[in-house]
Amino acid sequence: MSPGRQQGGTPVSLHLDITKQNAIDDNAFQAELTSLIENSVNIHGDAVPGGPLWFGLQENPRSKVRACAKNNKLWQPDALPSAGQTAYPEKDLNHIRNTLKHILVQETKEPLSRVIILGTNWKSDPWLDVDEVDHPAKWDRPVLMVIPDQIQIGTNLNTVLGGWLAKHVLKKRNTVRFLLLETDKEGLYADTELIFSARCSFLCSREAWGMDATYRGLHRDFDGPLRKALKTRFNRFAILRKWDFQSSQECEFDTEKISEQGENIPGTVENKILSDLFDHTDFKTFLLQRAKDADFLGSLMDDLMEPPPPNVGDAIPFLGETKTYEFVIDIAAEGDIVLNVDGNWIGRRAEDSNENDAKSYIRSKAFRTGQEMRRIQLGLPGSVGGKAVSVPKDPSKEATTPSADDTSDEKPYPTGTTNDDGKPLGEGENKEKTDVPDLPGLPNKPLTITQSRKSVEAATGINLSGCFEKWGIDSNKTLSSAKIEFQGLTAQQVKRSVRRYSMKKDLNDYLASPYKIEIVPIAEDEGGGYLARLPQFGVLGIVGDGETKEQALADLARSQKERFQRYLAEGLEIPKPETELGEYSGRFLVRFPKYLHRELSKAAKENGVSLNQYICTLLAMNFQSDRLAATITVMREEIQTLNQNIGTLKYQFKESYRFSKYDISTIHADEYPQAA
Repeated sequence: MSPGRQQGGTPVSLHLDITKQNAIDDNAFQAELTSLIENSVNIHGDAVPGGPLWFGLQENPRSKVRACAKNNKLWQPDALPSAGQTAYPEKDLNHIRNTLKHILVQETKEPLSRVIILGTNWKSDPWLDVDEVDHPAKWDRPVLMVIPDQIQIGTNLNTVLGGWLAKHVLKKRNTVRFLLLETDKEGLYADTELIFSARCSFLCSREAWGMDATYRGLHRDFDGPLRKALKTRFNRFAILRKWDFQSSQECEFDTEKISEQGENIPGTVENKILSDLFDHTDFKTFLLQRAKDADFLGSLMDDLMEPPPPNVGDAIPFLGETKTYEFVIDIAAEGDIVLNVDGNWIGRRAEDSNENDAKSYIRSKAFRTGQEMRRIQLGLPGSVGGKAVSVPKDPSKEATTPSADDTSDEKPYPTGTTNDDGKPLGEGENKEKTDVPDLPGLPNKPLTITQSRKSVEAATGINLSGCFEKWGIDSNKTLSSAKIEFQGLTAQQVKRSVRRYSMKKDLNDYLASPYKIEIVPIAEDEGGGYLARLPQFGVLGIVGDGETKEQALADLARSQKERFQRYLAEGLEIPKPETELGEYSGRFLVRFPKYLHRELSKAAKENGVSLNQYICTLLAMNFQSDRLAATITVMREEIQTLNQNIGTLKYQFKESYRFSKYDISTIHADEYPQAA
């Protein structure tokens, strides 16, 4: 009630009216008034601070949102809808994860790292509620792992993170960075105020009540406080320095502070690692050893993704393939290594006056990405070409050098320390030279089955492969036998070489293949427990059972090993895992008109989701509609065909009945048993 035409009364006037007879503490009054507003859906006017308040028959949407957000029963994992009430099981926690992901990952540019927000089960089963594209097997760049709970700095951090890596990340452990909460902040899923804000924001999004314009208009009011709280929640990260699989408590992590917030966090973490934790000298030493072994960049990248064993040294932070390759090119520009790109050796030339000139030249010739980059081979300037290879002359023929009139397209394998331009590699005066003449080319004629070739002197993998070109042996030529002898190598080098050249899988390779596994419960009347199976081998082809899921998986592993052993012993082929989605990356480029891009971005923000997630939802909904429409069309055609057949059947039946002495029931029973 209020005098005149003014509707309602302000909190100040209400306070004065109430305290005319009895004094009431200001704080107590404000607390009581706030409680009334938040718990009554018929009090209006609270949208304007200090403005008039009034009762109305129409529900106050803001109060209704808050009241629903306070009802914890509606948000529990096992919540079920009841009469007049919709349940939102764990939608609040998922909304926190989605909103934080949207804050950290920018839509406008490719992220430097893959951001993964772990859920409530991150300690026991972290990948249960994480998209498959974010599982470790799919990691292709540094990973920023957001830890949702509080972890104190010190020994506890090393123990918790080291044990978590050992248990839940079986490969690519050196790609992980852990984003940690401020020491005085509660966990993401334990902070009641944060959860309340997330619930209000979710209810006003299109996933809940946001289809109504009234609630959609409130989304920004509730979503803003949630985003502000999430942006300022993290101020440090941890990265692995020393690894010990057997004793995870002995692992050591470097912890660094960061001051940036929100979308700047992932880039800041990578820049901090590069400036403070990445040791260029250690990386160069590591690279030179791999160049000495004639290794490939793909193998080098794979090894950098894994931490070194205990007592070997500190882990070299993995910066991503592109950034790492840039440092490789820098070292090549210094003249310390050369790169074999498509059969041509690229390195610093004598005419390169400085490293910038050399780097510009090498980038123009050798810059590659993806699989092309991984196929590039490393080498040392003094070891490439034919200097370390001696080819015995064919006694029946004189080796000749191609004449100037020779127009053959065949090019000999590079010899000496030269690049693809035929110019010396390195800086000349600063590099050691060996005066060994280049070997003459052999006649380019097909070899007979009785001919043999042998490299009698020490060789690296680089110049050894060059012998085939020098000997004139075609790549498709079938060899009766080939032998490689290793001398003076460490066991690790031999293992790497054998693994690289081996073409046949062993039992462990097949057991490690990613076959799809299904786990289904067994009915109680059949004994109970769980059944685990590999569906690719049939419903009951390779199975295991147990009282728990873990026991069923262990029994399945035993059955799989026994079956694969029998296959290998009998010479049977073991099928490769079915990868229905393997040929699809999950990414493709679509060009939109600018106005459509703008409208889609606005709609995504209104719903509190990323642009990518919003477009995926629209595509999925329309795709299902199209599939349903196509199914309905097929069903309609089949119904029409069925009606025609029924009409024909009725006509034939009537015609036959005219000349029959039996009644209709006898004909149905005798002639149409299936229909009867």
